[in-house]
Amino acid sequence: MRRWAFFTLIAFLLLTAAAAIALGGEPPQPVLAKNGPGLVATFVRLISTSDKPVRAVSFDVQSATLAVTGVDGRVRILAVPGGQPVREFVHPGGATALDRSPDGRQVATVGYDGMLRRWNLANGSARAVRISAQPLWAIRFSPDGKLLAVAGEDMLIHLLTIDGVPVRTLAGHRRNVWDLAFSPDGRTLASGSFDHALKIWDVASGRLIRTEDGHNEAIVAVDSRRGDGLVATGGDDATLRFWRSTGAPVRTLAAGQFVDALAFSADGRWLASGGRESHGIHALIKQLLGRHIFDGSNPTARLWRVDDGALVAVLNRQPEDVVAIGFSPDGNWLATGSDDGTVALWRLTPAAR
Repeated sequence: MRRWAFFTLIAFLLLTAAAAIALGGEPPQPVLAKNGPGLVATFVRLISTSDKPVRAVSFDVQSATLAVTGVDGRVRILAVPGGQPVREFVHPGGATALDRSPDGRQVATVGYDGMLRRWNLANGSARAVRISAQPLWAIRFSPDGKLLAVAGEDMLIHLLTIDGVPVRTLAGHRRNVWDLAFSPDGRTLASGSFDHALKIWDVASGRLIRTEDGHNEAIVAVDSRRGDGLVATGGDDATLRFWRSTGAPVRTLAAGQFVDALAFSADGRWLASGGRESHGIHALIKQLLGRHIFDGSNPTARLWRVDDGALVAVLNRQPEDVVAIGFSPDGNWLATGSDDGTVALWRLTPAAR
């Protein structure tokens, strides 16, 4: 009986490997830049926040604390760089996304329960508003702190006052909306969806300005750069794409992974991305055989030079998928949140090559 089970397992592994070869291995891996400005990320510490996946990280405006939340629903405010707990709130049922107000005084989350929750960090007061009967995946404060944009499984983008009063609803995506980003002036909003589309919206009127279908798979992560509003997107086609604030395409990069999270640095010179190396049949193989297969690589987060799209650093302290990522406003820190419930803190130092 044991021999039969052993040979059955071997046959299964061989068939799985053959299927993986037929379907192709991991995405093509970008090469580290050897010349030009760089950014060195020095690992400082790994903070274990939960046994459940992290879903969002966000620094405060002074870069003194880091807000972390995830599937367990606990919203933790941690000191930087020590990681000591400062405050804690709870989003019942689990949180999927988090954002801080521009003045740093409030933190807001959305979750699997379709609720928006907002906390005043000074006194701990909370406000909860039901937005949808379905899970919500994205939340962003507008740059002036007067609006919140929320989106998710219902395919709609909900614009609300910070007190949760509906302002308008933006409809146009054909699948769930994964991420959002306001332009620096707050006049437009970029959205990325499972329908592969990037959409640019006029916030004041709700008018759809432009739709771009450059991605071949779902867009999972979106961010907008301060200053010129350059938009970055990443997703399940293992590419990073840059777009002008109007939605016009600029550049496409081979990301080397399926992108689950991305963020511009405050000065706009760098882009951080995080994600997973495989999905589908490859994810199954990873569970059975480990990460290093078919020339796969270990890094789960990467740093890119925005000007020319060069890869300047790879980060590999977390073996599981990096699904949340964020720069500190002062440019000295990067946080990466993982499916394994950890947050890695990295010290950033400019370097010339």
